[in-house]
Order: sequence, then structure tokens, then C-alpha cells
Amino acid sequence: MSQRIDGCVEDILLQQGAIAGDVFADDFGNEWVVQDDRNGLRLQIKDKPDAWLPFWTAMTIKLPGLHRVIEEDLEPQKSATLQ
Repeated sequence: MSQRIDGCVEDILLQQGAIAGDVFADDFGNEWVVQDDRNGLRLQIKDKPDAWLPFWTAMTIKLPGLHRVIEEDLEPQKSATLQ
């Protein structure tokens, strides 16, 4: 089960020790991939290169329910697609 932390996007990424390539999800059903920008970490919606949050925005906004997606969270989805 993933751990949910309250705070702005930057706080959550720092507290979770996020690195480029990590996947996070929010309560809106979006999956975000952490990207390493030259000025800091940013989030990009998975498979949508034009939908991203730059590092300076991540310092101020919140995404409700933002949490790291871990392998256990993905297992039910993988099983459902295989059937």
C-alpha cells in the first residue's frame, strides 16, 4: 500500500526521496512521472509530454492525494489486463 503525505508537490517529492523515473498518482486518476529538469524535479503526466508541472510550480501547488505508485499498487491492474 502506498503512503499518502499532505503538502505541496515539492514537499511530497522530497519526503518520498523521488528520483527521475518514479511514478506518482493523484486522486484525479493521473499518473505522473518524475523528470529531472536542469533546475529541479518536475512532474509530467505519463505518456503526455505536453502535460507537466515545472519545478517552480511544484513548490506552491498541491495535487490532492499525490502518492508514489509502488509495484503492489500496479498488480491488480496488470492482472485485469491479462484476462
